[in-house]
Parts: sequence; C-alpha cells; structure tokens
Amino acid sequence: MAKHQRCNVAGSVRSSVRYLARQAVSSLDEVTPLANWILSSVVNLRALGRIVWTIPQKRPNVPDAITRLTISIVDPIGLIGDTEGTKIVGLHFFQQDLPIMKLYFSPGSCALASHIVLEELDAEYEAIHIDFGAEQQKSAEYLKINPKGRVPALITKRGILTETPAILLYLAQTFPAKNMAPLDDPFALAEAQSFNSYLCSTVHVAHAHRGRGKRWAYEESSFNDMRKKVPESVGACFQLIEDNLIRGPWVLGDVYSMCDPYLYTIARWLEVDGLDIYDFPKVHAHFEAITARPAVARAIEAHFAKT
Repeated sequence: MAKHQRCNVAGSVRSSVRYLARQAVSSLDEVTPLANWILSSVVNLRALGRIVWTIPQKRPNVPDAITRLTISIVDPIGLIGDTEGTKIVGLHFFQQDLPIMKLYFSPGSCALASHIVLEELDAEYEAIHIDFGAEQQKSAEYLKINPKGRVPALITKRGILTETPAILLYLAQTFPAKNMAPLDDPFALAEAQSFNSYLCSTVHVAHAHRGRGKRWAYEESSFNDMRKKVPESVGACFQLIEDNLIRGPWVLGDVYSMCDPYLYTIARWLEVDGLDIYDFPKVHAHFEAITARPAVARAIEAHFAKT
C-alpha cells in the first residue's frame, strides 16, 4: 500500500520555496510547471526537522520509495500573477513500500553496523547468515552476490551494494525522514563520510592485522609480528577518535547518526585487540549509550542468534 504523508513548509524552508516559486510562476495557471520545476531543481528540503526528498523518481540518487509529489500553492493577496503573494503552504508526497532488502552478514563482523541501522530505520529486510567457518563466503553462490567474498552485502531494488560506508549512506538516503545522516548539509555529510571512511580504511585494517596477516605477507613470523603490533596501532586509532573525532554524546554531536552504529561495531573488537575500552572514556560512554537503544538490542539478538 502507498503511504500518504504531508509536511507543512515552515520557517526558512518556506522562504526558500517561495523564492523558487517567484522565479518560476507568473500566474496560478502555471501550478503544474512550478511543481515540475521545483522537482527538477530542489535536492531536499527541511520541514519541521524532517528531510523531504523532492527529486523526480527516475533521477539518479532518488530514493526508490518516492513516486509522486504535489505542491499546494495559494495567492493570499488575490493578485493573479503577483508572484510576491505566491506562497507554498504544503507538500504532499506519496511513498510506496520498498521491497524487502537482504543483508548478508557474518556474526561479529562489520556487517553489524548495517544490521543496526536497518533496525533503527524499521526497514523490512531479511538477514542472511554467511558462515565463515564453513567458508560460505567463498562459495560460487555467494561470490555471485559479492565477488569480494566478504560481508556485508545488501541486495536492494536497484542492485547489490557492498562496503559498510556505502551501505550506511544508501540506507540513510533511502529513509531520509529517519535523520540518520545530515543529508541537507553537504559539509556535515562529508564529515560523516570522513569518519566512516576512517573506520573502514584505517581502524578496521589495523584490526585485521591480528587475524588476516595472509593478506599482506607469507611468513608465519610476519603474522606474529603483525599481531604484536595490533594493540599499538588500533590503540592509536582509538586515541585519535577519543581526542579529535567523537564530539559526544554521539559521533556528530547531539544527533544520533549512521556513524554511531559503525563506531560501536568497531569498538566491540577492542578487547580481542588487547585494549581496554575504559582507557577511552568518550568511546566507552558512547558504547554504553548506544547499547541501551532498543534497535541495537534487536540487531544484536538477530545478529548472534545462529552462533
């Protein structure tokens, strides 16, 4: 069933949309051209603290859920053609239910971050356990889904996504009303992506040297040396996060975002890396806060159900 939602335009958003209207409308007979023009010109609007996507459905980066948007316009002055009197009073958009997504995961892996975000979004999805112990990630069937032979992988309506930062951003953009990323602020979004990229490209890689030495060397002596280095290298990463990156109480400050489940997931590995989370007070406080979230509890229960 399609879901009908209405968002009143308020504050600075009303001013912004009214400005767009003045540029496009010469009479109320041009309501439809105005709607089309705004649809092709506006990336997103903030209305009552919620993001409303207004790009046409078939354009790049459009959430699949958005199928139609109409705009209500009034001329309170009663002067047809006086664009100074034109106001946008409401946005109406129709949102269809998305098909069920499929998340491929291995318990304890970085796929937990995507698992948590799916729960935070109340998304419909199926979680499929890939047994690394049985080397299912190397099976011909799974390699058709993810040729990298790793998790996570997310099957969506438009295709398959891999790599945690990409999946988290896709989910945040597909469910914009959940505010899992600062989608209306290019710089803030880039900051969020920078943090997630650091976790992916640096912190995770440092952790992987503990048990994945064969990716980088041949000799057992090299593997042992890598394992010895892990507490120092991972510790340095978390000290940087503690001192410079986490703003508190959440990664980006006061607003919970897609960055938080990712940090939580990586922080769960501190003990096996020979580190004590209590040595990082901000990270520990963050860990405790996110553990208390119901969506995290549901994701943890599902994530480790088959272990």
